Amino acid sequence: MPQLINLEKLYELAKENALPLGRELFDLNSFLARHYQIKNFLADSNVPLAQKKEFFTRLCPQAGSLFKAFIQLLFEQDLFSKLPWFTGKFLAILLEKRNIRFAKLISALPLSEETVSRIKQCYGDNLYFIQEVDPQLSGGFIIETADHNLLNASVSGRLKQLRTEMVQ
Repeated sequence: MPQLINLEKLYELAKENALPLGRELFDLNSFLARHYQIKNFLADSNVPLAQKKEFFTRLCPQAGSLFKAFIQLLFEQDLFSKLPWFTGKFLAILLEKRNIRFAKLISALPLSEETVSRIKQCYGDNLYFIQEVDPQLSGGFIIETADHNLLNASVSGRLKQLRTEMVQ
């Protein structure tokens, strides 16, 4: 019977190595998304455990010991197919514990590092932006956080707001 995998405990066990572990999980997940044959091979419960372990060791020779142990546990519990879920949950714990937030920064044109830095100063150092360009904005920017809070500082957003005010 598979044992429960407590990702909170994994984070605590990793301590200062939690960020490298998160990176390794993310990188492996990304690699497997592009190489579905390898993903299917490693997730196949008919493939002998020893064969999976040997292949993984050859695939990731520089992997950290905690990462290797976690992947081995997924193999042993026949849970490797759930790697994307485990990765997402682990990264969510990592971000929460370190008070790191991400937001989408949408602008009409690509923004300079200086502009992004000035915007970031207004919202704190723990906020990181994923930038997106939307030429329909005309100017300005929109910030959308993971919890769907929205700050619309775009020209088109301001025009829409003015139209609404004029109608009332």
